[in-house]
Amino acid sequence: MRPRVCYSDGSVVPSVIFAGVMLFKDIFTQKCSGFDKRGKWAGIEYALKTRMDMKGLAIIRVLCVLLGSLSFASGAWQDDYDSLLKKYATPEGVRYKAWKANSTDVSKLNSISDAIAKESLSGKSRDQKLAFYLNAYNVGIIKTAIEKYPVKSLKSSEWGFFKKDRFVVAGKKVSFDDIEHGTIRPEFGDARIHFALNCGARSCPPLHNKAFRASSLNSTLDALTKTHLNHWRGLNEAKGKVHVTKLFDWFKKDFVKSGGSVEGFIKKYRTIPGSGKVNGYLHYDWTLNDVK
Repeated sequence: MRPRVCYSDGSVVPSVIFAGVMLFKDIFTQKCSGFDKRGKWAGIEYALKTRMDMKGLAIIRVLCVLLGSLSFASGAWQDDYDSLLKKYATPEGVRYKAWKANSTDVSKLNSISDAIAKESLSGKSRDQKLAFYLNAYNVGIIKTAIEKYPVKSLKSSEWGFFKKDRFVVAGKKVSFDDIEHGTIRPEFGDARIHFALNCGARSCPPLHNKAFRASSLNSTLDALTKTHLNHWRGLNEAKGKVHVTKLFDWFKKDFVKSGGSVEGFIKKYRTIPGSGKVNGYLHYDWTLNDVK
C-alpha cells in the first residue's frame, strides 16, 4: 500500500513525499557514513554529487512544493486571523487605531490577505467556500480601514467604494460588491450571511471575533443572526411599532426566500417577545465602526 498524507480538508497528497524522505535517508545514512579526513560536510557533499540523479532532484523539487502546500492548507492563516480578531474586534467595533500602530500585527494582516489571494478553491465543499468568502470580505474591509485610518466612513471615503476592484481573492481581482452580490448571495442563497459580513459601519452587524470555518459555519451563522435580531441595532420596538435594520429593506428578497416573509425570517431568530409586524426601518449609520 502506498503511503499517503491527508490535508485537513480530506484531500490526499501523493506518496512522492514519502519517496523524497526515503531519498534523504539514503543519502544521509547509507552514503554519509565513514567520512574521511575531509569531515562530515565533505562527505555529504560527496554523497549529493554521486547519488543524486535527475529522478532524485525531481523528487526533491516536488517534495518542497508539496510540503509548502501542506503548510498552507493546514489553516495557518485562519489561526493568525483568529488571534488578531481576539485582540482587536469587540462587540462595539474594531480597535483600528491600536491595530494600525502595531506594525507586527499589520504585517500579519497583510500576510493573511496574501494567503487569501493565493487560495485555491478547487475541490472545496460548499461550506468551505462560503467560510472562505466571508473571511475574505471581512479581511478586505479591515485591511482597507486600517490603510485609510483615520477616516470617518469607508463608504464616503471615495466614490463607488464597494464597487472598486481593490484586492485579490482566490487569484481574481474583485470588489466588495463582486464578493457579496456576484458570488456569496447568488451561489449560496443563505440570508444569514447578511449578519456575518461586516462593511465597517456602525449599523452593520458586528465583526465576528473568530475566523469562519466550515466545521462550525451553520451554528455560527445562526448565532450571529440571532444576536443581531435581539439587539437594538437590528430590531427596535417602541410603542408597538417595530423598526428593523435596513438590511431587510435592501435584501428583502433574500429574507423572503428564506423565511417566507421578512416577519417570518425574524420570528425564527427573535427571542424577545414583540408584535412581530415590521413598521419601518432604522437609520443606517455609515460612520466607521471604530472603538478606542
